[in-house]
Amino acid sequence: MLKRTFWTVSAWTDKAAVHAYAATEPHRTTMRRKRAVMRESTFIFWTVPAEQLPIEWDQVQNRIAQERGSDRGSAAHE
Repeated sequence: MLKRTFWTVSAWTDKAAVHAYAATEPHRTTMRRKRAVMRESTFIFWTVPAEQLPIEWDQVQNRIAQERGSDRGSAAHE
């Protein structure tokens, strides 16, 4: 069976801005429909000074691997 994997990373001013966006339409309704497909998603938040953007993919992958290794009981984190 083929397993589709999608990677994305974005920069926001703060966590409140991410949550505000997620609560607006059409994002909110779309994500509700995709909930079953996205159940294994991993969300990781960390602070980076603007001058260090963009983040390199190896850093993103390392952070995800660390987070998944630190909490095997849950795939989505805040």
